Amino acid sequence: MQAEEDYDFVIIDESHRLRRYYSKSQNTLNTIFRLPPKVAEERGVNYDVGANELEKIVKRSKQIVLMYDPSQQIRPGDITMEQFNNITHKFKHFYLPTEYRINIPEKSGKYRRAYTGENYIKGIKNFLGINDNKNDSKFYKELFQDYLVSGKDAYFGICNSIEELFDYLNDMKNYDPASQNRVVAGYCRKWVSKKSEQSDWVENSNHWNWNSRLEDWINAPDSENEIGSIHAVQGIDLNYVGVIIGKDLTINEKGELVADSENYYDNYGKFKKNDPHPLQFDRFVKNIYYVLLTRGIDGIRVYFEDKKVEKAFKKFMGING
Repeated sequence: MQAEEDYDFVIIDESHRLRRYYSKSQNTLNTIFRLPPKVAEERGVNYDVGANELEKIVKRSKQIVLMYDPSQQIRPGDITMEQFNNITHKFKHFYLPTEYRINIPEKSGKYRRAYTGENYIKGIKNFLGINDNKNDSKFYKELFQDYLVSGKDAYFGICNSIEELFDYLNDMKNYDPASQNRVVAGYCRKWVSKKSEQSDWVENSNHWNWNSRLEDWINAPDSENEIGSIHAVQGIDLNYVGVIIGKDLTINEKGELVADSENYYDNYGKFKKNDPHPLQFDRFVKNIYYVLLTRGIDGIRVYFEDKKVEKAFKKFMGING
């Protein structure tokens, strides 16, 4: 972002994670928005508070290709949709109609078209309440019910514990030794292992820690026995994935699926106290689970910590069992 040279062509994947200036963001990330001393003195502020990375890139690029999905914005410091649209309103826009990552084998018979990656994503978005396209409200719920019949052969399934998630991934590893399989979770636990010998996750006699590193976590030693956060897996494709849906998602008194800030521990994922945006925070947490629930190419299993959420999910998907 601070380069002096211009570029003929720039391609940006995950452009929804481009940053804007936000005072609660990590200081190291905000340095690119620091004003020159003379300008800072004139304005009486140290940072260009309205700046974002995309506008800086546009100034340095002749042609730009952006891959953008607002459903994957997860922090207040991400470029806002309004900022993105203001900069790109004259760009050519193309819609990717099919999700190629998710490889669900087609079934024969009545529900042949039900078992597709696009249909799966529609179901996840509709449950989370982040479907911005009213035309995508219809989907085949049989895809989410199939595990009761097909067992481990089904693309989707629900487990009763974190241990079961790891057992499923171990079974898939034995079936396909070359597969990349990991357990991931919403940011619903403190990262205590960073500064102590305590485990981040405890279930009966089992203990696990958060991802030991962020960069290239998939190739980190022993990462198969760790639990990855959103920041370790966004943009990563896995063969089989286990997702822990934590208590940062719950059901309120009105029966609505909502985010719970008391059980959400990403400090940089929350708004400032004087800048409350409960609806936007709610969307960020739901977006996190949308990302996690769409990491698996060949299979996914889910464990719900909040049984009210599990009950609501089963009712929504017509799952009896």
